[in-house]
Amino acid sequence: MRYDFGDADRYTKIYDARLIKRLVGYLKKKEKFIIFLSIIFALIISGFQLLTPYITRYAIDNHIVRIYYRFKPSGKYIPEGAIRIDSFYYVPYHKRADFKKFGELGGESFMVIKKEGRWRVIPYKDIKKREIIHSLRQEDKRALLFISLILMMMGILRFVLSFLNAYLLEYVGQSVTHRMRVKTFYHTMSLPVPFFDKTKTGTVVTRNTNDIKAISTLFTSVIPSFSVDVVFLLGIFFFLPTINWRLSLLVYFIIIPTGISIYLFRNFVRKAYREVRKQLSRLNAFVQESLSGIRVIHLFNSEKRIMEKFEKVNEDYRRAFFGQMKIFAIYRPLIDFFWGLLVAVIMAGGGAMAFYGMVSIGTIVAFISYAEMVFSPIRDFTEKFNVLQAAMTGAERVFSFMDIEEENYNLSGVKKKIEGDIKFENVYFAYDKDWVLKGINLEIKKGEKVAIVGSTGAGKTTITNLLLAFYSPQKGRILIDGIPIEKFNKRSLRRQIGMVLQDVFLFTGSLVENITLGYGGIKDADKALDYLGARRLVLNQRDYMYQIVERGENLSTGERQLISFARAVNVEPSILVLDEATSNVDTHTEHILQKAMNKIMEQRTSLIIAHRLSTVKYADRIVVIHNGRIVEEGRHDELMKKKGYYYNFYKLQFMGQKEV
Repeated sequence: MRYDFGDADRYTKIYDARLIKRLVGYLKKKEKFIIFLSIIFALIISGFQLLTPYITRYAIDNHIVRIYYRFKPSGKYIPEGAIRIDSFYYVPYHKRADFKKFGELGGESFMVIKKEGRWRVIPYKDIKKREIIHSLRQEDKRALLFISLILMMMGILRFVLSFLNAYLLEYVGQSVTHRMRVKTFYHTMSLPVPFFDKTKTGTVVTRNTNDIKAISTLFTSVIPSFSVDVVFLLGIFFFLPTINWRLSLLVYFIIIPTGISIYLFRNFVRKAYREVRKQLSRLNAFVQESLSGIRVIHLFNSEKRIMEKFEKVNEDYRRAFFGQMKIFAIYRPLIDFFWGLLVAVIMAGGGAMAFYGMVSIGTIVAFISYAEMVFSPIRDFTEKFNVLQAAMTGAERVFSFMDIEEENYNLSGVKKKIEGDIKFENVYFAYDKDWVLKGINLEIKKGEKVAIVGSTGAGKTTITNLLLAFYSPQKGRILIDGIPIEKFNKRSLRRQIGMVLQDVFLFTGSLVENITLGYGGIKDADKALDYLGARRLVLNQRDYMYQIVERGENLSTGERQLISFARAVNVEPSILVLDEATSNVDTHTEHILQKAMNKIMEQRTSLIIAHRLSTVKYADRIVVIHNGRIVEEGRHDELMKKKGYYYNFYKLQFMGQKEV
């Protein structure tokens, strides 16, 4: 079973189809339709943007600038665009170059307009008074008003569609991340204990929060925005030659090196961004660990050492972040340079062409507008790519996390009521390479009270971890009621084993929630405390809805320990495991707990792990473990007579003598 994050780098491409496929798998049909609809909306909005310069060009060339030249054809063929008035032809000034091929152009300029259904030709030299122009250009004014209304309506539609687009995409993004967050958290709860032994809490928290949040932007902005930008840019590139192919070539000439710079930027920034996310994860994990151990830090005056380590981790993050920023700092000015270069080329080349009647003023204005439209998404590419990179990197990390194999609870396994017979047969176990348990053979009968003692690191707690099936032995086997432990339904097995730990963890919430942990209510909690004779000690002028703060900091150590006992009583276990259960309480509370322990251990198989030998003196059997092996076994009096390991432990605690 794999307990690490694996290799997130297996997704080698930013648009890796496997990532996209897995992300799309979180979308419901309704949400897929919304994304499709939003793309349609975005395309309509882009269409309005695409049409605006074209309409502007039409307004300038046909209703604002009215310069025509008289044309005399050399043959019968008349090129398209000429207007015949009486016996003469007139052509727009920007088409002079094309018409010269088919005849002669006069040097005098004219205003050619249509008034009251008739064409009129007025030499520009004769137009001097404002009143004359006002009278002649009424139709142009009406046309410009109509065009303005069209542009205004397009603006209103863009506003409405943009609002709907943003709202619908945010709905999809939040729905998907909500679903992913639930699934990721459920996956976290289903991971085996060994995973958490090797993984920092801050790293797991980052997967469940920041990384999933980054993914939401993929649906709210990246997918629709990138798809629309691509279609929009392609539309401009194919549309420009229909206006003027010469100016289009100038635009393409500048776009080529721009595209190369984007490609190089993409490769560099992806590596930089992943390093930033890696260092941020380290920083989060370090801060979380430091806050969890703040009491120990203050107790041992370790603030300076922790700050030095923090400065190192923080410096690594700063360097990674500035490495990314250097790439962005080069990219944006470079794009602005290409934009300025393109405008200069259009102005110079287009202006020169206008001198010879090859392009109109409206065409030059339209090309500058289209150039801005081309470079606007390219400029935004830095932010969009940043968002995309965050989303895809988050997806890599989340899916690498989700690919970790969940614990096999063997839900189809044995669910029988446990009687309580336990047997370890030649069990060997190692967390890494070194054996922690070596050939453990131990049999505990139903209802028997067995104490396991030994020095720190001897393997006592490991035995309980194996009994709870948190780990599996590398050699040997463990049987409960004669059935190998791996054949049990793990949920059913753990439900029947009551565990009381030395380090009691309490959740933020009410007192009753911390006692029952979802198994029952106030009556059950009251029954458990009453059974222990600890109602007065735990409640202590409180009620069951009393709110416990993080880690139970508003309760005493003894009160927390009593709650742990009440938890074990509430589930009515067949097997009871007490791991240093009374080591953190005072003498008076220990006396109360000892009586309660004797009561709840009646007719239950009990496994007592203890350093304080006063709690194991009256066990049915005491097992002494040393260096992962059982070295002694028997009752208290028997072991004292042997004067072996147990005798020495006992003397160190109660007689103050040195080991013999």
